[in-house]
Amino acid sequence: MLGGVISGVSVNSNRRESNAPPQNAYRRTRRAIPRPAARRRAKIIPMASLRQPPAAPLRDRKVKADMGLLLTTICLLGIGFIMVFSASYYDTVSENIYYYLQRQAILTGLALAILIGGINIPYSWLRRFRSIDKQILLVTGVLLAAVFALPEKSDAHRWIPLAFGFNLQPSEVAKFTVVFYLASLFSRRRSGINTLSGDLGKALLVVGVAAGMIAFEPDTGTAFVLAAAAIAVLLAAGLRWVYLFLAGGAGVIAGVCLILRSPYRLDRVLGFLDPWQDPVGNGFQIIHSLYALGTGGLLGAGISNSSQKLILPAQNTDFIFSVIGEELGFIGAGFVVILFLIFTWRGYLIALRCPDKFGRLLAVGLTTSISLQAAVNIAVVTQSMPTTGITLPFISYGGSSLLMSVVSVGALLSISRYRPAADKPSHGAAAKPPQGKTGGKAWASD
Repeated sequence: MLGGVISGVSVNSNRRESNAPPQNAYRRTRRAIPRPAARRRAKIIPMASLRQPPAAPLRDRKVKADMGLLLTTICLLGIGFIMVFSASYYDTVSENIYYYLQRQAILTGLALAILIGGINIPYSWLRRFRSIDKQILLVTGVLLAAVFALPEKSDAHRWIPLAFGFNLQPSEVAKFTVVFYLASLFSRRRSGINTLSGDLGKALLVVGVAAGMIAFEPDTGTAFVLAAAAIAVLLAAGLRWVYLFLAGGAGVIAGVCLILRSPYRLDRVLGFLDPWQDPVGNGFQIIHSLYALGTGGLLGAGISNSSQKLILPAQNTDFIFSVIGEELGFIGAGFVVILFLIFTWRGYLIALRCPDKFGRLLAVGLTTSISLQAAVNIAVVTQSMPTTGITLPFISYGGSSLLMSVVSVGALLSISRYRPAADKPSHGAAAKPPQGKTGGKAWASD
């Protein structure tokens, strides 16, 4: 009996041992059990990626163009269309009193077409022209050199004759192309802006050659505006202020040399300092410009009722602001100044809002070029600086100045429509660049 009990216990124990899992099998089973999510090792994300949002793909969202800039430009074009006819209908090159009106109507129509194109052209298309920026600059240099091979017109080499009596002024083209080249140059590279052996040396060479050729046409005012717009681009790209002071000193020295070596420039400076010393010579334009502004009063004499435009030289180009002051008065002239101030504000606001470096630099340069040109023209008319042959943007008669100014506005409108494509990553997940044929290279880079 005792043997049967012992044999039963041994049998039961053997059954328990056979049912118990082996130790190695338990370990394998434990390893196969997935770890809880809370115990998983968290992925380390660099702090820099948390502070800086990921770059956005360079795609245009369908946003509205800057309507403030567009409406301001249209207002200036409308004022110019009316005032060009009012200032020049009696002084035509033919018996047709509508000669300037008809030509200005053609130019204004082309300008409106360019504005419509600027609104509808995506910024990404404009950015593609960076690949041929050197070729564009080379063509501009050829045009600037070509004017010296042509006969003088009004004692200057400024224009290239075209069909139907129109002329091309390469210096107006250069103001746009030089700014475009500088924006393209400094948007591609992150270093070299403060090194003469790097991009700064290239930029100074381009600006010096272009401004020098324009100054020897001679066209000192346009050369000054081009150099100032280039400096604005350099400062926006990160140029140190010490280089600005050095460039300003070099510019002052170059300007003094040009004045001393050119009798007509010296006469203009003397006429600016004391126009009454030679009232029928060097001070003639300034004196009658001040007469026009003074007789306009508060409300002006009315459209086409100016008397000084009968004897004032360049009354429909360089001194059209004097005619505006006489016919529209202080209110009309002040309204024009306010429009240019609004234009400047909207242009720089577009630059600040643009997330792409090329667009920012281009907007800064183009806005500075147009705004400074308007300021120089008004300063000349009001005897705030010596006389220089420079037009009032959008208002003065002149095809090259008008069309290139509107081309600049078209570029600004295109830049204003650019916004980075909206990426909304989920909470706790970092946005990933679009993977495709470009391998993430389509991201906008600063």
